[in-house]
Formats: sequence, structure tokens, C-alpha cells
Amino acid sequence: MYIQAVLACFLLLYSVASQATLVKWHNSLEDSTWTFTGSATECTLSQPVQGFGTLSFNLQAGKPLSFQLSSNRVKQDTYFIALHVMPPAWENFAPFELEGVGSAIVSGITSKMVINNAAPMFEQLMQGHWLNVAISVASGAANIEVSNVRFTRASDEFLACQNRLLPMGFSQVRDNTFFLSPYSTKLSELDLMRLDGIARYIEAKGNIKKVLVDGYMNSNARNSIKLRQSKEIADELASLLIERGVSPKLISVRVHGGRYPKEKGQPADKGRIRVRVVQQ
Repeated sequence: MYIQAVLACFLLLYSVASQATLVKWHNSLEDSTWTFTGSATECTLSQPVQGFGTLSFNLQAGKPLSFQLSSNRVKQDTYFIALHVMPPAWENFAPFELEGVGSAIVSGITSKMVINNAAPMFEQLMQGHWLNVAISVASGAANIEVSNVRFTRASDEFLACQNRLLPMGFSQVRDNTFFLSPYSTKLSELDLMRLDGIARYIEAKGNIKKVLVDGYMNSNARNSIKLRQSKEIADELASLLIERGVSPKLISVRVHGGRYPKEKGQPADKGRIRVRVVQQ
């Protein structure tokens, strides 16, 4: 089975290369380097590749690790061919195709190819192996070599950044809906975890303009009662945010009663609270 897999990979690359010129981009050992940058919401480990562009591991709060190829050679018709584990220049073993990575998404507008779920790639570099990414470009097939030269120190900084990442990024905290009964103000453990994540994000970022808390109640009661109930549940959510360190000055509570219809999946006996975080 192993021999068949290696042979299949070879035939795939050979068939592509036989139809067009095979281009290879790589760094010399002297020029190969990795650079770390990080914050509370994002960790990046990047390597420039001579003649091609930049390769980078990117980890954002609340999202899986991705691997990005940034180059003006990446066009809308560029596509991913294969990913292989290779021996470094001073070792010798049979290359093999790396499995377990996610799909590759190409954006000609941003000149990027993004490989999702890239943890297996990172692990191979940690083990001292190199990688070869095969893609199509305008001139034909191309191989981009990913070396682990000077990878260890930068990867240690990257892993330390990963341990400090917030549980949620802006895409997760910007708009959340909670369902709450006016007769029982208890939230589920999952909802409390979301509130914790929102509060930690607001505390860590210095550019939060406001936090909008909107209450809605779609019961069969009179409008005056629905307005009162929607205020009760919105005030309760605001109090939970304040308990978690969010400044009351940032929070704006608004009540709507039954002015808007129920959301899909909203329990019949509960109102809903929409929490939106607005950045400057």
C-alpha cells in the first residue's frame, strides 16, 4: 500500500510536469529564516521564499491553524496539487504525502492560497522534516519548498503565543444571541462560556466603542408586559457582563418587546438577547 501511494504521488506530479514547465522555489540554507509576530488574538509564523512570496502559519483566536501562501503568482485559476513531507538537505528518506490537512482555498483578489487545518504541517516541521507544496501557476506546475531551518526558536515563541490566545476572536464576539426566560435567569454552561469569551475579549482590547444589549420577548402577553420582560432579561445579561469585568459605561441596553418576530430555534417560553460588540 505504501509503495502504491508513493507511486501514485509520483505519477501525479510527473503527469503535471510533463505537460508544462516545472518551477521550484526554495531558499538557500543561509537565507532560510522564520519570523514570529503575535498578539492576544493572532499568532503568525512566516518564512519569505526567494522568487515566490511568503509562507506563513496563522492562528487566530477561536479558529484552527492555517497555512498561507501569499504571492502575486497566486491567481484565481491557481490550484493545490499535493503536499509531501521531504527529508532535509542533510538526511535521506523516501518522501511521502502528508494526510490530515484541510482543503485549500484560493483567492486571486488577495493573491493567497490558504490550507486549512494545517496542524499536521506544523508537526512535521517540529520533527525536523521539510515540506514540499505542489501547486499550479501560470507557467505550469510549481513546487515550493518549506524548510525548518531556524524554525525551533520562532516556533517556541509561536507556541507560547498560542497558549496566551483569547478563546474567541472578533468574528466570534461581534454578534451573539442568547435565549433567556424572564422567570428563570439561568444560562447554560455553554452560554456562560460564550459570555466569558466576550468579556475577556473586551478586557484585552482597547478599541471597544460600545456593547449593545438588545432584549426581545415574543410571548402572548400584552405589549407592556413584553416590554417589561424584555428589559428584565436584557438587564440580566448586562449584569452578567459587568460581573465579568465589562465597564457599565460601554454597555447600552435597549428593549424591543415583541416588535420583531421570533428567531428560528427560539424556545417558546424564552425571550432572546442579542449582544453586539462594536469596535472603533
